Amino acid sequence: MDSDNQLIRKSYLIYAIILITTGVSLGAIGAHGLEKLVEDGVLEAKNVTSWKTGVLYQLLMAGGIILMILLEGFYRLNSLKVPLLILSIGVTLFSFSIYILVLNHMWDISILKKIMIPLTPTGGILMITAWVIFLLKIVTHKK
Repeated sequence: MDSDNQLIRKSYLIYAIILITTGVSLGAIGAHGLEKLVEDGVLEAKNVTSWKTGVLYQLLMAGGIILMILLEGFYRLNSLKVPLLILSIGVTLFSFSIYILVLNHMWDISILKKIMIPLTPTGGILMITAWVIFLLKIVTHKK
């Protein structure tokens, strides 16, 4: 059972590192590529602000995943499979729906907008839920 938990922790650690790597890359795209599109009148400044919000939350939640993994071992908590899964799904829905919505300002695919818009708040709610579950696990933990 402990080897299962180690594999789960390793998988989420890898996912967090992927989120960080893509977050830094997408941040650079936002700072350089999208800013140029604003100058050219293709995008509005608010689109770049939205993109930066997606990047910020992606990086913060990647750090949060790593923090959960570290604190699970430090506090010897029972498995954090549920909050880790919910947080991972939440940040993916939140950030990547924002990226797609920003890019869709250029693509103008109406069905894509209809699909993506509800995913952003859903991802946000899932991120909050994951942190509440994590908080409850720490508060109710008996060493």
